Order: sequence, then structure tokens, then C-alpha cells
Amino acid sequence: MVWWPAALTRPAPALAPTLRSPLKASQPRRRRSKRSRVMDADGLLEMFHCPYEGCSQVYVALSSFQNHVNLVHRKGKTKVCPHPGCGKKFYLSNHLRRHMIIHSGVREFTCETCGKSFKRKNHLEVHRRTHTGETPLQ
Repeated sequence: MVWWPAALTRPAPALAPTLRSPLKASQPRRRRSKRSRVMDADGLLEMFHCPYEGCSQVYVALSSFQNHVNLVHRKGKTKVCPHPGCGKKFYLSNHLRRHMIIHSGVREFTCETCGKSFKRKNHLEVHRRTHTGETPLQ
């Protein structure tokens, strides 16, 4: 069966894949690895098959599957930032959501060492290295 991520708008009904039934409370949950690979309850990689007719692409990483669908099959179907004067376009809803933080002014990630604050967690993590001297590949 094919799983269709909620972040993508489903294609026309003729192309829509069959969705999995929801997990029951007694069933183990699926685990997602750091590389956005989805593992089933048996520890096997879940495969993402492109649902578009005539396309035989298969991916093990959800992000690669999403990128394929958006860049190959959904050209021009972008989400536009609604903030006045911005107009940035995104293929994925979660990228637009992440972008909207820059317009809010909220900086919820604060460095415990120096007090500097950041809008995104990964920016704080990179900043922390300035205090430890750690490099990204260590």
C-alpha cells in the first residue's frame, strides 16, 4: 500500500493512492529515523511509491518522495507566503509554516550560556558551537 503524506495536497481522485488504515492502540507505532525514513513495526523500511500514472519512482526517504512529487508532478503548484510584501513561494506546506516564523518576531530558542535568542532551534544549535569550539563534523 502507498502512504500519502498530509503535507502534500492529494492529486486528482483517479491518481490518489490507497491510504493505510489507522493504527489500533494495540499495534506498535511506526518509527521515523533521523533521515526521514519510515520503519514499520518489524523494523523494515517502508517504501514510498509515486502514485502518478506512468511514474515508477520508489523512495525510502519521505523527504525524497515529497521532493519528487512536488518538483516533477506539481510544477507551479506552490504555496505563497501571505505576509504583505513577502511573496516567497514554497512547494511544501511545512516549509511555508517554518518560514512564517520570521514574520512573527518570536525568538523562543535561547542560549543558556550567553542569552542570545533565535527563531529556529537549528540556529541555536549551530550558535552553541561558538561556545564549545565544536565543529559540525566532530
